[in-house]
Amino acid sequence: MKQLKKTCRPINDRKRIDTINDNADRLAQQAQSILDNPYLEWTVGAGSIMPNIPGTVRADLAAQISNLKDQIGLQTLSSMKELSANGAAGLGNTTNREFGSLQNSLGNLSEKQSPEALRKTLQNIIKTQILAKIG
Repeated sequence: MKQLKKTCRPINDRKRIDTINDNADRLAQQAQSILDNPYLEWTVGAGSIMPNIPGTVRADLAAQISNLKDQIGLQTLSSMKELSANGAAGLGNTTNREFGSLQNSLGNLSEKQSPEALRKTLQNIIKTQILAKIG
C-alpha cells in the first residue's frame, strides 16, 4: 500500500504573509473609522440605551462595531490557519461561544462600555495590527 506523504506549507510563503498583512490593514482601518466617528461619544456608553433605529448614526455605528468584531474573529481564525504548518486552526468545529472569544481576542468592543474605554480598545487594536504585520 502506497503511503501518502503529508506536505506542510512553509510558513514563509509570501501569499500567506500577504494575507495576514492585508487582514491586519483592514482591521486597523475599520477600527480607525470607528475611532474617527464624530458621534462615538453620543452613541456608546449611556447612549447605547437609545433605540437602535434603522438609518440613524446610532444604528450605523452599531453595525460598524458588530462588523469589526466579526472581522476580528474571522481574522484570528484565519491567522491561526495561515500560521499553522498544516493549514488547520486546531480548533475543530468552532462553536458560537468559541467564536465570541475569538471576537474579543483583541479587546472588548461592547457598545455599553464608556466612550473612553471603547476608544482605548480601538487604539489598542490599531497598534496591535500595526505590530502584527509580518515583513
